[in-house]
Amino acid sequence: MASKKRLFIEMGVMALLIGVTFSILLRQCDLRDILTTIRSADASYLALAIGCMVLFVFCGGWCVRVFFQSMGEKMSVGRCFRYSLTELFFSAITPSSTGGQPMQAVVMVDDGYSATATTAVLLAVAGLYKCAMLAIFFIIYALNRAFLQPQLSGMYILFLLGVAANVILIAIILMGLFCRKLVNALSAKFLNLLLRMKILKNPERAVERLNYRLNSFHECADFMRKHPLTVFRSFLITLLQRLSVLMVPYLVYRALGLSGIGVWQIMGLQLILLVSSDMIPLPGSVGVSESLFLVLYDAIFGKTLLYSAIMLCRGISFYLLLIVSGCSVLFTRYLNLRRKCRA
Repeated sequence: MASKKRLFIEMGVMALLIGVTFSILLRQCDLRDILTTIRSADASYLALAIGCMVLFVFCGGWCVRVFFQSMGEKMSVGRCFRYSLTELFFSAITPSSTGGQPMQAVVMVDDGYSATATTAVLLAVAGLYKCAMLAIFFIIYALNRAFLQPQLSGMYILFLLGVAANVILIAIILMGLFCRKLVNALSAKFLNLLLRMKILKNPERAVERLNYRLNSFHECADFMRKHPLTVFRSFLITLLQRLSVLMVPYLVYRALGLSGIGVWQIMGLQLILLVSSDMIPLPGSVGVSESLFLVLYDAIFGKTLLYSAIMLCRGISFYLLLIVSGCSVLFTRYLNLRRKCRA
């Protein structure tokens, strides 16, 4: 009951944020002009953008599938999509995307996969996801520094905080995976500090949960050391996943009949947007992503096409995905309830 209540609250907050965001955006422009521009956009480029998001969803599940196949576990293509959509939906409606992987793990365990293996694999995937994003950014930034550097004016601090947060998270994951003694010692000290400060009300449960998390980290590290080729293959899939979603703004740019700015330059702008919005703990970065889009892409699309561009980019890369993933979660829930009623 509590989990259902929390889900409704999160969805309500998301709906409120979306409503406020679009009311502000539409107040500054003519909706009829936006719709006219969208209708005149090149449908082939928009279809490619939607195809990129299909690839993005599939790669999210495919990466998990590669790990499980290396363990001798089977996973169908349909399950790849379903697990990825589950992760994307709950990431979208929870602050800083904190609910995605836990709910994905719940669904996978319900399907019969080992809780230990699932936790280890999802930890590895999370680390690879962050590493892939930063690797792509630093390469693109190095190749397009003259173009991208001026775009950071006015949001440089937010961007640096986003980079720092991602680097720290990767460092924590790597330390948790490969520095067992250090992590155990630091975790024990931190737990004792919380106990002395009387922040934790149930110390036995806290110790149990900490040991479970640490064991998951260590098992994940052991698995990655024993399967380096699997890790490399998964990293390549994650790179493809990141590149697919970064292509959407460029394809919208071409769909609106524009040219002159290269694909790598627009992908660099989108990476700046994603890294900067990572610091804001709002569900799906709703409101923040739209605001940063207006700043970063103003000179790219111009005043006449900017709002049409943001509707198409965010519509394809986030809101369409939110609707599809939400329908998938509801349909999966319906099938599970029906199965339980028959049993």
